[in-house]
Amino acid sequence: MIYNGDLFGLQNPLIVDCPVYDASSIAEGEALTFGATTLGAVLISSGASGADFYGVAEETVAASTTAITTGTLVFCKVCVDPFALYRTELDLTATDLDVVSSTSTA
Repeated sequence: MIYNGDLFGLQNPLIVDCPVYDASSIAEGEALTFGATTLGAVLISSGASGADFYGVAEETVAASTTAITTGTLVFCKVCVDPFALYRTELDLTATDLDVVSSTSTA
């Protein structure tokens, strides 16, 4: 997904550095949600449905193994604008982005 403005016509997205976790990587444009079992509420891939996502990754992070218990934090720029409008692309023949990049249930 790509940020495409907001409901008020402004072009100033709210982008925040958030701790993320994934066993492999977080891809730019990937919808992120809070991990259900990870202490500290790091962001993980929201899965194929994109339900209840908190924000969208604005960059690709290759090494994204955050471990709250050891203090190892990996950050990613995430658009968390509640009024954001996103441009998306759907390809029913391709593998979902989250399947390729996400292997975490943190």
